[in-house]
Amino acid sequence: MMPNHFRRETPAGFTLVELLIVVLVIGMVTLFAFPRAGAVLDHVQVRGARTAIVNKLNATRIAARSSNRVAVLRLAGNSLWLELNAMTGTSKTVLPGGVGLNSSYGVTVSGPDSVKFDPRGLSQSGTQTYLVSRNGWSDSVTINGYGRITR
Repeated sequence: MMPNHFRRETPAGFTLVELLIVVLVIGMVTLFAFPRAGAVLDHVQVRGARTAIVNKLNATRIAARSSNRVAVLRLAGNSLWLELNAMTGTSKTVLPGGVGLNSSYGVTVSGPDSVKFDPRGLSQSGTQTYLVSRNGWSDSVTINGYGRITR
């Protein structure tokens, strides 16, 4: 065994300069990645709202076919909800499960205030287009007279 006075002691750990370099590198990566993350979030929210609209359109079409009544998808104030028209008269049944697109996704939606489906599942409203937008990102949902949903 070697005597203690011949051993060379090296301190364990990191120096202050090494830690500052690591913090600087992490800061630079964050600086460049943060704006891109915001843009990705906007794109994801627009796509999520578009999917919510497509789901509500499909639910409206299914409700019309299964109830054998006219079903209407309503849009007002960035909110979507589903109504079933009565067989006779003017009364309507509002089905639960409305979606607030602005509160859920932070988007604005423009388009027709209603899309009607007859009991066969065909659109009575002709070709309609909804436009979803948020911070420069936008996407659209188009439904034709046959009830087919496209982008």
